[in-house]
Amino acid sequence: MHKKILTLVIGLFFMTVPILAQGTVDNAETVAEPVAYINYIKCIKGEDKPFFRNFEKVELNVIVQEGEEINTTANGRVEILLKGGGAIRLDYNTIMTFASLTETFALLEVRSGNIYVKKGELEIGVKSKSKELNLSSEEWYLVKPKKSFKKWNNARNEELTPRDDEYLPEELGRYGSTLRHYGCWQYISPYGYVWTPYARHLRLGWRPYSYGRWNWYRSRRMWISYDPFGWCTHHYGRWHWGSGLGWYWIPTRTWGPAWVLWSILGNYIGWSPLWYGGYNSYYYRNYYNNYYAYSYSRAWTFIPGNRFGSRRSVDSYTISKSQLKKRAPRIISSSQVRTSLSAVST
Repeated sequence: MHKKILTLVIGLFFMTVPILAQGTVDNAETVAEPVAYINYIKCIKGEDKPFFRNFEKVELNVIVQEGEEINTTANGRVEILLKGGGAIRLDYNTIMTFASLTETFALLEVRSGNIYVKKGELEIGVKSKSKELNLSSEEWYLVKPKKSFKKWNNARNEELTPRDDEYLPEELGRYGSTLRHYGCWQYISPYGYVWTPYARHLRLGWRPYSYGRWNWYRSRRMWISYDPFGWCTHHYGRWHWGSGLGWYWIPTRTWGPAWVLWSILGNYIGWSPLWYGGYNSYYYRNYYNNYYAYSYSRAWTFIPGNRFGSRRSVDSYTISKSQLKKRAPRIISSSQVRTSLSAVST
């Protein structure tokens, strides 16, 4: 990972100023959706947070891969969502490893503590204290749960239960309750019903792909959102901005590591949400006479190239519009839009 980031940053200083498209609706390369990711973390404020084997803190919306070990500590619980509708939850003081994780099967090794499993479409096996179990029922605990753990699981199951929702595609049904909690739906022609986050849940100056960080997934740059609604709204769908409405999200069925347009201005890397549409689906607010006015746009986020890949949220490094005016060219010709992302991502 570090080698790829270093290669990318060095390359910035030798390139002209292309705008690089991560993907579009019709032309994106197929990228398989991850099998498992961290969907929810419950932790007492100020106490030790759950961590991985290498002592990195468990973060919201991070992919879980084969071989990963999670330690919840005495104060944390973790929920992992599985592709196909399953879920795994770890109680306090639980250490669990994904000994195997494929598109069809997961083998869990539990060294201590208690887990809850909801199978979904994956076959799941559990090894614990020399016992190996293949789960035949839809829901299962490793040991008899304490009342608080069972109550938490029931609440999480209620939160994730798919409901008839006219606003979401069927595949995204389990995100409906989360979206309703953090925002509301409105009808906007010609897109139909779109979702808008409540301002009280957003940081000052928030825009899509601004609260979180970048990482790598299958040689593609992937957005890790720190927003509790971030997995659904930053890996599916498109973001638009409207006067009097602010940012709103249009659902689609296709999963992607991120749906953004890339730009490089001198020593800075920038990105903007892709517009809803076909090949030229870049975000065109403040687009005048074949030129982009970056320093006036509500959509673009720029950070110093040497900060790309940091674990801190990118809004800690974001260059303000006034700084961008002084430090980078104000306008870039739109004739460079169709440059391929693969030039810098491989």
